[in-house]
Amino acid sequence: MILYKKIFYISILCLAVFIAADDQTVIVTLLPSMVLDLRISIGELNKISWTITSYLLGFTIIMPIAGKICDKFGYRSTLIFSLIIFSLGSLLIGITNSIPENSYFPSKLMWMIIFRFLQAMGGGAIIPICIVGVSLILEKKYWIYGFGLIGASAELGGVIGPLWGSLIVEYFDWETAFLINIPISMLIIFLMYFLPKSSISDTKIKIFDVMIFSVIIILSTYLISEYNGIDFSALIIILILLVLSSLFV
Repeated sequence: MILYKKIFYISILCLAVFIAADDQTVIVTLLPSMVLDLRISIGELNKISWTITSYLLGFTIIMPIAGKICDKFGYRSTLIFSLIIFSLGSLLIGITNSIPENSYFPSKLMWMIIFRFLQAMGGGAIIPICIVGVSLILEKKYWIYGFGLIGASAELGGVIGPLWGSLIVEYFDWETAFLINIPISMLIIFLMYFLPKSSISDTKIKIFDVMIFSVIIILSTYLISEYNGIDFSALIIILILLVLSSLFV
């Protein structure tokens, strides 16, 4: 494969990783504007951190199984689907303020938490999929450089996120930080068609194991987030849950 093509392909993957990592931290500087705009009550302020936690949860749940999904359907198709999910989550977050309140979800904060989780289910799969992509595009002796670029893109996205968020709230509405993901994702999806295809396998995805793993991770996170003064017995329960979760990956 010609060198400039390899650089082009890796650049596409790095851009995908960057926007997924960026949205993990961009919300930090958006929160004050979101609290005011969504009219989040004082009683709900203790739950505002879940807009960040839910994204981390989505990342944690999807990353261990993304590789298996990638093996079954191919990295290109899986990455395109992940970007679509990521874009859908971004769109729903961007229109959260327009959703009418109802008896089931009277708070827009709850919608925000759900949509952030959905967004992360797409964004969290991007990093492991792109790592697979690097291993297929580059020769084995160059993998370390490709993996390094993917890691650097993830770190850069996390660092740039709060700065990008502060610029957004200074000149635009906070929704812009999420809605801008849509055209960027569509551009990446278009460019993805230039990437080489990969072979697929008959890898079986154990849905039940994935569900159990997800429930255990969510319960562990909830215990850690909701109970500030965790005693020794609670800590043991969390450790047991985390050990059990590793059995279902």
